[in-house]
Amino acid sequence: MSSPNGELPYILYDLMGVADFRYLMKPLRLGKRKRVYFDEVVQVYDIISRGEIMEHNLKSELWWNGTDYMSFQMEASIEIQRFMIKFPGIDYLSARRIVWNPHYNDLLETINE
Repeated sequence: MSSPNGELPYILYDLMGVADFRYLMKPLRLGKRKRVYFDEVVQVYDIISRGEIMEHNLKSELWWNGTDYMSFQMEASIEIQRFMIKFPGIDYLSARRIVWNPHYNDLLETINE
């Protein structure tokens, strides 16, 4: 892409003026090589079929149900309420963020001050 006069475009000319082409003369440096290793001990796991799960009544052992989710919710709510009692003046959403997100530990330090 050139101008009608045969000159280089201004953008290309500006880039050539500020570009540092010394990096082309430097040898290429490769970082550490990544390697893959395989364990020589082979482990085999038997996976049972859906029919065997139903036959041996293992569904409740393998998967959570609605009651489990309700109990998880209650436990979480109790833990957040305990935190709010320990640190009065903090609202529920902030307490939930601090309890369930490790990145909010800084907030906890400012509460303690």
